Amino acid sequence: MSDTAAFVQVYGKPGDGTLDTCRLLLRAEKRRRLPLAGAANGTEICMQDSSGDIALFVIGTKSTAVPGIAFLQGDLTVWRAS
Repeated sequence: MSDTAAFVQVYGKPGDGTLDTCRLLLRAEKRRRLPLAGAANGTEICMQDSSGDIALFVIGTKSTAVPGIAFLQGDLTVWRAS
């Protein structure tokens, strides 16, 4: 994880993570670490790197036939130099 990247979780209903939302949240964000251990299916995370690229990562989980085991998937949208 980069020391120059910023991460912030979007709170609200699924789909609230937009470029404008991410810009607003990241502008005030000072933290550099985000614990993913408690992230649930549908969690939206805004990220920004040192070059100004903003990304929205949406966490998805897929359960299996074996109880207690699931796959973690993600969908990443990147807005370059935003």
